[in-house]
Amino acid sequence: MKRNALRSAGLIALILPGCGHSDGSISRDRAGELVAEKLVDEDDPTIVFSHPELVSPDSSLVIGMPERLGERTTLAVESTAWFFWIDDEPGARFDHPTRYVLVDQQTGELTVHDAKWWPILDGQPLWAGADAYWDPENWVVGSESGRSGTITFPEPTFAGECQPGYGTALVFNGFAEGEHGGEDFALDAANMSATLEGLGFSVTRGTTTGAGAGEISTAGTAEWFTQKAQELGPGDNLVIYITGHGSTVTDEFSGTLGHGEAGGIYSGVLANQLKKFDPGVEIIVIVDSCHSGAMLADLNCVADLAISAARDDQSSYGDLDDSFLNLFGGGDADPEDQGGEFTSAFARSINELVADPEERARLEGVAQQDGGSFMTALLGDAEIRERMYNLAYQRGWSEAQFRGGAAKTRPAIGDPTPPVCDGDPGGTTTNATDPSDSDTDPTGDTDPTGDTDPTGGCGDANLEHIAQLIGDVLGVDVVESVCTGGEPLPPDNETQHSDGVKTSNAQEEVDWINGGSILGVDLPSDVPCGPGAGFTVLCTGETLPLDGPVAIFYGHVAAPIDIDEPVYNYQYGFVFDTDGDPANNYTPGPQYPADFFADTDLWLYTVHNAGEGWYTWASSATAGFANVPSSERIVIYEDVVALVVNQDEINGKNASWRMTAFRHLGDYGATMPWSGDVVPPVGEALNPLP
Repeated sequence: MKRNALRSAGLIALILPGCGHSDGSISRDRAGELVAEKLVDEDDPTIVFSHPELVSPDSSLVIGMPERLGERTTLAVESTAWFFWIDDEPGARFDHPTRYVLVDQQTGELTVHDAKWWPILDGQPLWAGADAYWDPENWVVGSESGRSGTITFPEPTFAGECQPGYGTALVFNGFAEGEHGGEDFALDAANMSATLEGLGFSVTRGTTTGAGAGEISTAGTAEWFTQKAQELGPGDNLVIYITGHGSTVTDEFSGTLGHGEAGGIYSGVLANQLKKFDPGVEIIVIVDSCHSGAMLADLNCVADLAISAARDDQSSYGDLDDSFLNLFGGGDADPEDQGGEFTSAFARSINELVADPEERARLEGVAQQDGGSFMTALLGDAEIRERMYNLAYQRGWSEAQFRGGAAKTRPAIGDPTPPVCDGDPGGTTTNATDPSDSDTDPTGDTDPTGDTDPTGGCGDANLEHIAQLIGDVLGVDVVESVCTGGEPLPPDNETQHSDGVKTSNAQEEVDWINGGSILGVDLPSDVPCGPGAGFTVLCTGETLPLDGPVAIFYGHVAAPIDIDEPVYNYQYGFVFDTDGDPANNYTPGPQYPADFFADTDLWLYTVHNAGEGWYTWASSATAGFANVPSSERIVIYEDVVALVVNQDEINGKNASWRMTAFRHLGDYGATMPWSGDVVPPVGEALNPLP
């Protein structure tokens, strides 16, 4: 799409002659003329929105990036000015190029900020609804809108049984309150739900909040996938459809979250959920969002077919036909469609194909000849057919992507070794701590090779690993204690944020997969603070000697911890109710009902600030939760975290405890990505001591 030559990488200021009011100030109409003259090419499909009131230095002008993607940017308003928003790809789902323009009321100076999201002024998103967005009264550049009529939701058009087996589908609408395009996303979800139901699928609907009847939330998708993985078997079909605003993921987080996201569903996280299914389940993923092509590479080894509405460098589009075309030339082949251009065209194509007996018979023959499924043949033809109805494709703005899956990494039943997946962009190595790829027997009775330890260990590779590392640091043999007292924990589990609202799946170096405690250990000597041979011992600023029987608390996480991690902040803690008396325990404020330290009176924990180092504290209820001297040592050794402390500090007789892990970007999980694990979860009884 053509771009105006005055677009900039950041911010520009233009001094322009102006006229307006009798006092010499610039009127709103004149300010709009200046913006149109200087910043808009008449050949570009561009809409300029005009805010009706002046803004001032007291105004709050925020780029409305979804909070899940990081911290929002607030733009400075230096003077009283008229505000204009230029949408350089009208109708496109975000992120895509837009511009924020401030025209100084007195001087006519134009200040331009590049952005990729809608504006939020004084806490309110502007022109967010379809009626406001397509209302020409809000435009400086544009023509009369043709959008009219009542939004209606489609009904199933075909009643037939999906073959082979039965069909299960998740239709997820990733729209969140305050975003643009809510009407189109709702229509997308309704359209695809009706289409899949017409094919005989059992459809579960998902939204960001899960507030509707029968809906699941973003957080609830993990449980849903786990349940369906147990229900579905060879010959069954699973379709995942996602609509929402989309974006690519920066390189520093792509390894954790994947390469793309749509509506808050990250491709890497989705791939991990799909690994739970038997390889005989045919999995199809369809994504309609901007940059949706970025999600496909991560799905290559777990989905038999993945379809995106656009390439990774393109936008997808909402409904353009009855308003946008009045501005830029007409020509829509499907003027009655509703919802996104891709989804409406794709759903129409599916329905047309299955409603035609000859086409259906042909597709069944194609599936049989190719050794594939009817659904794959159907959707392959529908993706080609949708181009006839998709205005965004016809204008060269957006091109759907269609990718068949490579050999899957999901292990076959009875085969503990997953096959090599040549299409896996991240490689094919197996992580024995990942439950979806694990070589270990799920009962924990054998090591990864299937052989018991000839030296007489406990026969569980993970527990023996913990015992070996702790023994190396402390100079004591703890194999028997760890092997008899260590507890396997549920990996990749969902964790509630301390705000009691957000959730995230426990991942990698903050996912506890084993834990336990040992009492009454006599050490041969004190344990010095600082780096050791492959490990680090972290101590408080007021460190007491380890001079009595010690208690050891330990956890094993799903990936090694980088002691010099440059991007993420970490927090690892062991928190206690030392006396069984709830009266002196910490009670978090109402804004943090699920605080990881809730219901405890002694906190022994360490924090890593990215780029700075580690800080370790002991805080006690008896000191008003101020820092106190402690013999606390927190050992970080590869993928093991252990607390060593004089046993009398925790009053071993009545004490109970919780271990916590937390990873965030410096804002304590206010935005994504964050991950954590709390054992046991807040609200459940603490772990008793042995």
